[in-house]
Amino acid sequence: MSYGIYTIKVHKKLKLDKRANSANWYARLTLDNGKRIVRSMKTEDLEQAKERALELYYDTRARIKNKLPAQTRKFRHVAEFAVQRMQNELNDGYGKQAYKDYISALTRWLMPYFGSTDIDKIDLAALTAFDHWRTQKHTKQFSQSGICKQTMRGQRDDAKGLEVSRCSLL
Repeated sequence: MSYGIYTIKVHKKLKLDKRANSANWYARLTLDNGKRIVRSMKTEDLEQAKERALELYYDTRARIKNKLPAQTRKFRHVAEFAVQRMQNELNDGYGKQAYKDYISALTRWLMPYFGSTDIDKIDLAALTAFDHWRTQKHTKQFSQSGICKQTMRGQRDDAKGLEVSRCSLL
Protein backbone atom coordinates (compact mmCIF):
# COMPACT_ATOMS: atom_id res chain seq x y z
CA MET A 1 0.00 0.00 0.00
CA SER A 2 1.46 3.32 -1.02
CA TYR A 3 1.24 6.28 1.33
CA GLY A 4 2.54 8.84 -1.10
CA ILE A 5 3.45 9.66 -4.65
CA TYR A 6 7.11 8.86 -4.00
CA THR A 7 8.59 6.41 -1.46
CA ILE A 8 12.20 5.88 -0.36
CA LYS A 9 13.30 2.93 1.75
CA VAL A 10 15.59 4.19 4.52
CA HIS A 11 15.75 1.05 6.64
CA LYS A 12 14.15 -2.39 6.69
CA LYS A 13 11.14 -1.05 8.64
CA LEU A 14 11.41 2.65 7.84
CA LYS A 15 10.28 4.47 4.71
CA LEU A 16 10.00 8.09 3.68
CA ASP A 17 6.98 9.17 1.67
CA LYS A 18 6.36 12.31 -0.34
CA ARG A 19 2.63 13.03 -0.42
CA ALA A 20 0.71 14.67 -3.24
CA ASN A 21 -0.57 17.68 -1.30
CA SER A 22 2.48 18.36 0.86
CA ALA A 23 6.02 19.52 0.26
CA ASN A 24 7.22 17.76 3.43
CA TRP A 25 8.50 14.22 3.79
CA TYR A 26 6.66 11.74 6.03
CA ALA A 27 8.32 8.86 7.89
CA ARG A 28 6.49 5.54 8.03
CA LEU A 29 7.85 3.18 10.68
CA THR A 30 6.46 -0.35 10.97
CA LEU A 31 6.74 -1.86 14.46
CA ASP A 32 7.26 -5.56 15.21
CA ASN A 33 3.59 -5.89 16.24
CA GLY A 34 2.47 -4.62 12.81
CA LYS A 35 1.39 -1.17 13.96
CA ARG A 36 2.68 1.84 12.10
CA ILE A 37 3.90 5.21 13.22
CA VAL A 38 3.51 7.88 10.55
CA ARG A 39 4.95 11.28 11.31
CA SER A 40 5.81 14.38 9.32
CA MET A 41 9.51 15.15 9.16
CA LYS A 42 8.59 18.83 8.65
CA THR A 43 11.15 19.36 5.93
CA GLU A 44 11.36 19.30 2.15
CA ASP A 45 15.05 18.35 2.21
CA LEU A 46 15.53 14.61 1.68
CA GLU A 47 18.80 14.32 3.63
CA GLN A 48 17.38 16.17 6.62
CA ALA A 49 14.24 14.02 6.43
CA LYS A 50 16.39 10.86 6.45
CA GLU A 51 18.23 12.07 9.56
CA ARG A 52 14.99 12.86 11.37
CA ALA A 53 13.44 9.56 10.30
CA LEU A 54 16.42 7.60 11.61
CA GLU A 55 16.22 9.55 14.86
CA LEU A 56 12.54 8.55 15.11
CA TYR A 57 13.49 4.93 14.42
CA TYR A 58 16.25 4.78 17.06
CA ASP A 59 14.20 6.68 19.66
CA THR A 60 11.26 4.32 19.14
CA ARG A 61 13.53 1.28 19.29
CA ALA A 62 15.08 2.53 22.55
CA ARG A 63 11.64 3.13 24.07
CA ILE A 64 10.54 -0.41 23.22
CA LYS A 65 13.81 -1.87 24.52
CA ASN A 66 13.27 -0.05 27.84
CA LYS A 67 9.73 -1.45 28.05
CA LEU A 68 8.08 1.90 27.37
CA PRO A 69 5.25 2.53 24.90
CA ALA A 70 6.49 3.08 21.34
CA GLN A 71 4.66 6.39 21.14
CA THR A 72 3.26 8.53 23.90
CA ARG A 73 1.50 11.39 22.20
CA LYS A 74 -1.97 10.13 23.06
CA PHE A 75 -3.27 9.69 26.58
CA ARG A 76 -4.47 6.16 25.81
CA HIS A 77 -0.94 4.89 25.07
CA VAL A 78 0.42 6.10 28.38
CA ALA A 79 -2.64 5.00 30.35
CA GLU A 80 -2.62 1.48 28.88
CA PHE A 81 1.07 1.21 29.67
CA ALA A 82 0.48 2.38 33.26
CA VAL A 83 -2.44 -0.02 33.74
CA GLN A 84 -0.42 -2.95 32.41
CA ARG A 85 2.54 -2.11 34.60
CA MET A 86 0.42 -1.76 37.75
CA GLN A 87 -1.50 -4.96 36.96
CA ASN A 88 1.76 -6.87 36.48
CA GLU A 89 3.01 -5.66 39.86
CA LEU A 90 -0.27 -6.67 41.51
CA ASN A 91 -0.11 -10.10 39.86
CA ASP A 92 3.48 -10.55 41.05
CA GLY A 93 2.44 -9.73 44.61
CA TYR A 94 4.39 -6.54 45.21
CA GLY A 95 2.00 -3.92 43.84
CA LYS A 96 0.34 -1.38 46.11
CA GLN A 97 -3.33 -1.79 47.00
CA ALA A 98 -3.98 1.72 45.64
CA TYR A 99 -3.13 0.38 42.16
CA LYS A 100 -6.58 -1.23 42.03
CA ASP A 101 -8.19 2.19 42.47
CA TYR A 102 -5.82 3.77 39.94
CA ILE A 103 -6.58 1.08 37.36
CA SER A 104 -10.30 1.50 37.95
CA ALA A 105 -10.14 5.30 37.56
CA LEU A 106 -8.03 5.05 34.42
CA THR A 107 -10.22 2.46 32.70
CA ARG A 108 -13.61 3.74 33.83
CA TRP A 109 -13.18 7.51 33.56
CA LEU A 110 -9.90 8.80 32.21
CA MET A 111 -9.26 6.57 29.18
CA PRO A 112 -12.80 6.89 27.75
CA TYR A 113 -12.63 10.68 27.96
CA PHE A 114 -8.97 11.53 27.29
CA GLY A 115 -8.05 8.45 25.21
CA SER A 116 -7.46 10.16 21.87
CA THR A 117 -6.22 13.44 23.38
CA ASP A 118 -2.59 14.48 22.99
CA ILE A 119 -1.00 14.57 26.42
CA ASP A 120 0.28 18.10 25.95
CA LYS A 121 -3.29 19.29 25.29
CA ILE A 122 -4.53 18.28 28.75
CA ASP A 123 -4.72 21.51 30.72
CA LEU A 124 -7.02 23.13 33.27
CA ALA A 125 -9.75 23.70 30.67
CA ALA A 126 -9.61 20.02 29.63
CA LEU A 127 -9.75 18.89 33.27
CA THR A 128 -12.71 21.17 33.92
CA ALA A 129 -14.51 19.81 30.84
CA PHE A 130 -13.71 16.27 32.01
CA ASP A 131 -15.17 17.02 35.43
CA HIS A 132 -18.36 18.33 33.82
CA TRP A 133 -18.61 15.24 31.56
CA ARG A 134 -17.94 12.88 34.46
CA THR A 135 -20.54 14.58 36.68
CA GLN A 136 -23.18 14.37 33.94
CA LYS A 137 -22.36 10.74 33.26
CA HIS A 138 -22.38 9.76 36.95
CA THR A 139 -25.23 12.11 37.94
CA LYS A 140 -23.65 13.04 41.26
CA GLN A 141 -20.89 15.39 42.35
CA PHE A 142 -17.34 14.08 42.74
CA SER A 143 -14.44 15.33 44.84
CA GLN A 144 -12.70 18.36 43.38
CA SER A 145 -9.24 17.61 44.76
CA GLY A 146 -7.55 17.60 41.37
CA ILE A 147 -8.74 20.84 39.82
CA CYS A 148 -7.63 24.25 41.02
CA LYS A 149 -9.83 27.22 40.23
CA GLN A 150 -7.28 29.86 41.08
CA THR A 151 -3.91 30.08 42.74
CA MET A 152 -2.93 32.88 45.06
CA ARG A 153 0.84 33.29 45.19
CA GLY A 154 3.08 35.70 46.93
CA GLN A 155 1.21 35.89 50.22
CA ARG A 156 3.34 35.70 53.32
CA ASP A 157 2.64 33.78 56.46
CA ASP A 158 3.78 36.49 58.88
CA ALA A 159 4.04 34.09 61.81
CA LYS A 160 6.72 32.05 60.03
CA GLY A 161 7.96 34.59 57.49
CA LEU A 162 7.37 32.12 54.64
CA GLU A 163 5.78 32.63 51.26
CA VAL A 164 2.51 30.69 51.00
CA SER A 165 0.87 29.22 47.92
CA ARG A 166 -2.84 28.48 48.20
CA CYS A 167 -5.22 26.85 45.80
CA SER A 168 -8.97 27.20 46.13
CA LEU A 169 -10.90 24.35 44.61
CA LEU A 170 -13.95 24.47 42.37
